[in-house]
Amino acid sequence: MEPSKPLKVQFKLENQVVEDLIEINWTIGKIKGKIRKLFEINLYYTLEFIYKGQILDNSKQFREIGYKRDTIIKVMATRATEF
Repeated sequence: MEPSKPLKVQFKLENQVVEDLIEINWTIGKIKGKIRKLFEINLYYTLEFIYKGQILDNSKQFREIGYKRDTIIKVMATRATEF
């Protein structure tokens, strides 16, 4: 079985867009860790990915979201509330 090629995926946070290579068998949670570093997002913020109007579940593999090339995944960073 031939290994899959990484996909170039664009992620947008507010007015900033970054592009990175993503393996289709990675989970959304793993990808969030990578994108957190690219955008330099503090660990006090919770990340959500939104694609096609849906919030992506951390446990899903990237291949499961039906990603189409040249589309953008929106990144939402929300400061965690203190209890």
